[in-house]
Amino acid sequence: MTGQAAEHIVVGNGVTDIIQALYAVIEPKVAIPTPTFDMFQIVLPPERAFCFELPEPFFDLDVEKFGAFSLERQATAAVVVNPNNPSGRLAKVGDLHRLASMLEAMNSALIVDESFIDFPLDGPRQSFEPYVAKHPNVIILKSLGKVWGLAGSRLGYMVSVNTELVSKVRQRLPLWNVNGVAEYALWIIPEFRADLQESLERIRAAREELEASLRELSGFSIVPSSTNFVFCQLPPSWPSGTALKRWLVIHHNVLIRECAYQTMRDADRYIRLSVRSHAENARLIGALQKVNKSSWP
Repeated sequence: MTGQAAEHIVVGNGVTDIIQALYAVIEPKVAIPTPTFDMFQIVLPPERAFCFELPEPFFDLDVEKFGAFSLERQATAAVVVNPNNPSGRLAKVGDLHRLASMLEAMNSALIVDESFIDFPLDGPRQSFEPYVAKHPNVIILKSLGKVWGLAGSRLGYMVSVNTELVSKVRQRLPLWNVNGVAEYALWIIPEFRADLQESLERIRAAREELEASLRELSGFSIVPSSTNFVFCQLPPSWPSGTALKRWLVIHHNVLIRECAYQTMRDADRYIRLSVRSHAENARLIGALQKVNKSSWP
């Protein structure tokens, strides 16, 4: 399915398990652009995680500055989640080539999490996975649960041309590294590639519609996304993300992702909204409009 040699692949019980096994092998000091998927940070002691704050309003990655930051901190690995979670922003493959070369000169690894790479229209063309042979210091991670809608199946993989590293990471995983449901899913996934493409097209259209509706909410700021979620900054007069999440669940049976856990300025003023069906998106917008048009209870 990946086109990679078997000896270059680790399959695991989700990306989270692979991250922990990888870190146990390489014992890195990691440069991490934030906000991003927090598992790359929270499994490390604080003295081994160096947070590079991405600039507002769109949180795009400047690879030159990030590479310099990694060098300054003497990081032995740098992480790029691409597209990023929670911002939904996509780094171009050319930028990743430059970053990989900068880090290779420092004898540092580049870990690229591509769990959401299929969602952008040009995402597959921006994937760095085909270039692992060109950059031996690159490690690709991908969760299959995201794009295939298999949340809970616990299925992910790692790619590296460093066969010694691959072998050591495999040894750190449980003997039964993939459950039976996930293994069956791997066998049948290739049969549904056409369905996946149709689904991705519908998600992109629904995301554009959702973003347009969110822009109509007074004071609501959104980060243009390339994925199946939208990162939003709440208006100053609104409650915190944590309070809003609780209110929406109790009064509207709508669940959102608050981002107070993120390492970033004003984290509790941000939320992440998943793209759903037209009817579900409309229900979400309707609930948010009730917050917008009335004083907070």
